[in-house]
Amino acid sequence: MMFVPENKNQASVMAAIAKSLRADEVQLNTPLRKSPVKPLSKKEMIDIEREFEGLNVISVYRGQRPKVKPLNNGKELRRRGKFIE
Repeated sequence: MMFVPENKNQASVMAAIAKSLRADEVQLNTPLRKSPVKPLSKKEMIDIEREFEGLNVISVYRGQRPKVKPLNNGKELRRRGKFIE
């Protein structure tokens, strides 16, 4: 579930829906990449997470980000129409 300033006050309603569906897992997100919408703070997301007590929750600020690297940077760039000089 994506939370932004406009819907953060609906967390209890959304949690009730998730509980009624007996969701196996709930992923709580806020936009962290460049976006016209401001992301919620860690504290705001922790407050939202409390509404989902009793459910298996994965939160954007609590998860570990895997380190990734391109398999072959030159080929990747060429495929996207960029050329290495």
